[in-house]
Amino acid sequence: MTFDSDTWDAQIEQDAASGKLDALAKEALEEYSAGKATEI
Repeated sequence: MTFDSDTWDAQIEQDAASGKLDALAKEALEEYSAGKATEI
């Protein structure tokens, strides 16, 4: 199996532009604001 980073990047860009990632981003920001994030 090979990894095609250009295809991956294009798909992420499409998903972000279409709003598919909005719910995940909102959840992540809420958890961060609530102090649930830890530094890695």
